Amino acid sequence: MKIHLQGHRGARGNRPENTFTSIEFALDCQVDSIETDLHLCADENVILFHDHFFQSNKSSHQYLINEFTLKSLQTILKTPPQKNTRFPMQEFQVGPISQIFCNKHGLNPWAPPTLGQFFDFVDFYASTTCHAEEKHPDWRNSASYLCFDLEIKQLPYLKCKSEIILNVILEECKKRNLHDRMIVRSFDHNILEEARRILPFCKLGLLTDGTIQTNLIKEMRDVGATLFCPKFDTLNNHVVNLMHENHFKVLPWTANHPDEWQLLERMGVDGITTDYPGEFRKWCFSK
Repeated sequence: MKIHLQGHRGARGNRPENTFTSIEFALDCQVDSIETDLHLCADENVILFHDHFFQSNKSSHQYLINEFTLKSLQTILKTPPQKNTRFPMQEFQVGPISQIFCNKHGLNPWAPPTLGQFFDFVDFYASTTCHAEEKHPDWRNSASYLCFDLEIKQLPYLKCKSEIILNVILEECKKRNLHDRMIVRSFDHNILEEARRILPFCKLGLLTDGTIQTNLIKEMRDVGATLFCPKFDTLNNHVVNLMHENHFKVLPWTANHPDEWQLLERMGVDGITTDYPGEFRKWCFSK
């Protein structure tokens, strides 16, 4: 069985997360989907960014994403982030397609992309007009089928205006006819129920980190999810079998080592989210 390969925030282990160059690296690995996080700017633009807060390289102060406009954020966050010691393979180089795309649109390759720019970049990568000699035709073909797995977060003390984010996703889908390539995931049940109403065509993924000790099947049905997305080290054979018996798919996060991939494969998971999609591909070919 072919395991669905999902790049985490692009390819976080190899390039700085949620950047054009991280997305490009993941596309080079022929990932089946890219998981990324969405946040709302003060002017209601939606950007790819993991946390509700950010800090600039010049300050340790934490700033709220939703207090800044898109232009402000893309001005402040315009330099490569500091080296992340958790990812020793991470390199700070701009991919060739990223550079062409950013030059064409007047963008900074290190600034967080908007959701629309994310979609446009994947289309550009897949197209035959983007200096096709830079990428293998198989890579570009894979990019044309890429699924977009979009996470929306909610903190108990900080409302994320998820309805606005979901409506932006809806408008982008209409413009690009991406209905069958869209996934929305969340830990928050209310957000998933809202997504089911606003995006009835969209696949939904229920995120868990092992702390929920209630009826998972009931929760999946209640929110309308078809993907179960647990923290990988909280998963076991019983849960995988239970999900499959109820016609749900299992896509755990974030497994980064061959022994973890092998264990998950033996459990029969449908996909794996990883920071190292290139290493995962090599592991698959080496078996």
